[in-house]
Amino acid sequence: MRKNKTSMQYDVISNECRTHFLKKKFLIPKKFCNYILIKIDQNNWIEIVNYSVLAGIMIQQKKIDSMLSVSATTIIIDVYDQYIKKAKSLMEKKNSDYEEAWKYMSISSIKDLIMQKIFRIQGMEKRFYEVENYAYKVQDNYIDILNYAIFALIKMKNP
Repeated sequence: MRKNKTSMQYDVISNECRTHFLKKKFLIPKKFCNYILIKIDQNNWIEIVNYSVLAGIMIQQKKIDSMLSVSATTIIIDVYDQYIKKAKSLMEKKNSDYEEAWKYMSISSIKDLIMQKIFRIQGMEKRFYEVENYAYKVQDNYIDILNYAIFALIKMKNP
């Protein structure tokens, strides 16, 4: 199967985010949404990707603190890679369905979409017990945030 241009650009950007992830020690906040909002305000798209991955892993694994110890670097990177692979697969499906609509969006529109996702997550967090399939829905929103941030990084590299 031949990779399309978006898929190749996605790989380049996600590898840059991975490299940044390996070099940086991340704090594990109680509310990832707040950190992502700060990173949006700072236009720090790589950290938006990485905090989205951490949030998704946290929901999935529930044991991120122990995974982030120095001895567990290989484990966390394997989980990071699996999560990015899952996000990319979803991106490719949606990108096909929406005919790469992201290419016609401005960075500010992408920011708006990320903020909508964050507000949606915050609403679900407030109604945790009322939301059916809570973990799945929240994780899905973090994957969308991650993918939008990667699109923003692609757009910034290829204006």
